[in-house]
Amino acid sequence: MSARKCWRIPAILTILQQTWILAMEIPPDVRQPPMIIKESPQDHIVDPVDPIIVECEATGNPTPVFTWTRNGVYLNVARDPQVSMRWRSGTLEIFFWGRPDDYEGVYQCTATNEFGSALSSYISLRVSSKPARTWLKEYLEPVSVVVGLPLILPCNPPVGPPKPDTYWLNTMVPIRQDRRVSKAENGDLYFSSIVAEDAFTNYVCVALHAALCHTMTCNVS
Repeated sequence: MSARKCWRIPAILTILQQTWILAMEIPPDVRQPPMIIKESPQDHIVDPVDPIIVECEATGNPTPVFTWTRNGVYLNVARDPQVSMRWRSGTLEIFFWGRPDDYEGVYQCTATNEFGSALSSYISLRVSSKPARTWLKEYLEPVSVVVGLPLILPCNPPVGPPKPDTYWLNTMVPIRQDRRVSKAENGDLYFSSIVAEDAFTNYVCVALHAALCHTMTCNVS
């Protein structure tokens, strides 16, 4: 019994000691290899009406030097007038004047100093097929339907990428879905049978992508 207790104690002390070492802050004058601390999402979808930002930040002492590849090929930032890199950072800024999809591809950032290198994740850069600023409000003509019959209200959200999240409101209150009322994968609202309480109200389909919004309003009578 005592042998087991003696075995457990040093194991616990070792774990606590390792945790304390990891929690220590490294003094700024200590030489250390680079470590990536910030990067863009691996599936990075951008709006073609805005400059493209591809993030890559790293720590290290000496300050690391940053380079990029695109589709596995070295990206010469200095020779592309539409691309720049932020000072003391690896973050790319792409100010395109032509086709923004010319810059689509798989990007990877490397931070290097004399003690080693650190690689970012592979970042797949895609340009949204529909500019976010064209997401407008739409209003449909009122729909008349006989009680007891089925009904489909179309949502028609803007296409991706990325695919927007959709939901329906009834007089600005989320619609409760059940066996009679449900939302399809494409955003349409299905009624298996209309009841009198469904009438004389506005139904609003909302499609969201980040801070961008598209709405479609329809009145059922």
